[in-house]
Amino acid sequence: MDIFSNFYNSPLFGVGIIIFIVLIVFITNYIFSKFQEMKNNQKAKEISKAQNYLDNNYDYEKLISSNLIGVSNFKQTINHLIELGEFEKSLGIIHAILKLSDEEHIITEFMSLMAKVYIKLGIYDKSESILIEHLKMNPQDREALKYLFIVYVKLKNYDKAYDVCESLNELGEDTKGKKLFLDVNSNKLQPSNYKKTLEDIHDDESLLRAFYKYLFYGNLDFLLKEIKNFDRIILDLLYEIRDNHQVQNVISKNKDIGSILSINNKMSSNFPASEIKEVRLLHLARENNMQLDLEFTYICKSCKISYAIDIDICPHCYCSYSLILQTNIKV
Repeated sequence: MDIFSNFYNSPLFGVGIIIFIVLIVFITNYIFSKFQEMKNNQKAKEISKAQNYLDNNYDYEKLISSNLIGVSNFKQTINHLIELGEFEKSLGIIHAILKLSDEEHIITEFMSLMAKVYIKLGIYDKSESILIEHLKMNPQDREALKYLFIVYVKLKNYDKAYDVCESLNELGEDTKGKKLFLDVNSNKLQPSNYKKTLEDIHDDESLLRAFYKYLFYGNLDFLLKEIKNFDRIILDLLYEIRDNHQVQNVISKNKDIGSILSINNKMSSNFPASEIKEVRLLHLARENNMQLDLEFTYICKSCKISYAIDIDICPHCYCSYSLILQTNIKV
């Protein structure tokens, strides 16, 4: 028994555990990256035929009329061109498709895409006029309504954005993220509404993150004193607190997060152990003189695109407050 006890208490055992966990994290991240790479390669193959034609053919009407490329592939190609910033080419294809097609569902899809291009270009008044005209004929086009919401957000016309939210809600869309975004940015979110807001979003991690972030910068006392188990969701914000005065102030109000704050600050680590495994691993690494760090990525729960920085509206799918924090160990 003494042999086993000495083995488990040995620093080598702790180092071995750290190395094992790091390897697991590395392998998991590698597999995920390979899967994402395969997915991206498949997408590239699907649009390559259309892209090859378009690179050498600017007579879009003739190309579309030839039926060499299906309309669905054109939609994928246009989205790809928008991502590349090829806005002029995107608009040329869209105009040609709208001119040649009389099918309602195709007109609906490509009118929305045209509005998306103008949003990307920052020409919001043009996008607004296209969408409003289109919605007169297709008032239940959810994609067009989502783009119109973005237009009004960019124009800071929050009253009209609220109206669009109501229209989407009537169509069965989940508008909690959009409404929370508007409440925050139009200063309608008041302390008297905090608990009601929490009740509404309690089961949505991305919205909780947005609300906790809002409190972190705007009403830290309420966050520290009134809310439990928020540390994992905004670990990136807590991890970056380096000012000793701010650290002491935070810990005086919530000792449960002292374990996180003590990682990057010279202070005693005699705090309740964090339930976040990455935080426990970093403390164990520091105790064994191993230099590990945390890195953060932000994944949109809607389109699954990951970002290196935190943003309020996903630039790919335009969902509001849709990013979820992912924490990784960095060697």
